[in-house]
Amino acid sequence: MCTKWKIAAIAIIATIMAIIIFLTLKVISIEKEQMKLEEEFRQIQQLNIQPVDINSLSKKDIEQIIVETALLNEIDSEKFLAVAKCESSLRPAVIGDDGWSIGLFQIHLPSHPDVTKERALNPIWATNWSAEKFKKNPNIWTCYRKFYGI
Repeated sequence: MCTKWKIAAIAIIATIMAIIIFLTLKVISIEKEQMKLEEEFRQIQQLNIQPVDINSLSKKDIEQIIVETALLNEIDSEKFLAVAKCESSLRPAVIGDDGWSIGLFQIHLPSHPDVTKERALNPIWATNWSAEKFKKNPNIWTCYRKFYGI
């Protein structure tokens, strides 16, 4: 009988140790994820995004914003820039389609009700938004379809 109790006790201790190891590894994993999120938050804070006077940006500035955003989003920067050039001639304040398509990437407001006119006119916001959409489906832009087909 004594041997059975010893075996049971060893099994219980082994189970408890396995649980402790599992929980320790889980805590380490959570701490690593937290550190990663904190680093990403610091990087976002360093961007220090300020309101942009769209009239103060040169075409060279706008091209740089578009190319850098494309690279950050891992999309083809040449195609992304070509779409912006075609859609707006890199003019952030351009309004087309009888007032429905706005900004650098001619965001069609009725098709994207989550986008306001003010956001679409902000070249940095519009470029970031467009990069996310471009990555998923560049065919939403007429110019993309015109240049690269469906």
